[in-house]
Amino acid sequence: MVHSPQRALVVENDTLVGAVICAFLEELGFSVEVAPGAASALNSIGSSPPDLLVSDVMLEGMNGGDLAVRVRQTHPRMPILLTSGYDRGSLPDSCAGFPLLQKPYTFECVADAVRKAAQAFAIETCS
Repeated sequence: MVHSPQRALVVENDTLVGAVICAFLEELGFSVEVAPGAASALNSIGSSPPDLLVSDVMLEGMNGGDLAVRVRQTHPRMPILLTSGYDRGSLPDSCAGFPLLQKPYTFECVADAVRKAAQAFAIETCS
């Protein structure tokens, strides 16, 4: 098991894809909350910031890159992972500077990305 932050917020508008990433994060020891879009994610973060944000890039309204930029302004130490089935060159400019999990991802890929994000931000981790 990878040491990881305790609570994750997953922003994904595809319920099947969301179920996969949630299952992986739960396997890593997270308590997972799901938001179907950027607006609900911002509301959730405003009331109770998670230890990790995982967001799809292609969301209706505000895209995941813009969400990440906005969250980074108010929570500069929060690890943020973006996910997409598109290659990095096809993504909005706002995605630059954030780690990208390419869909479809494996458990090992998610575990490695979470571990790196936790280390980069030196956050408290589960034992």
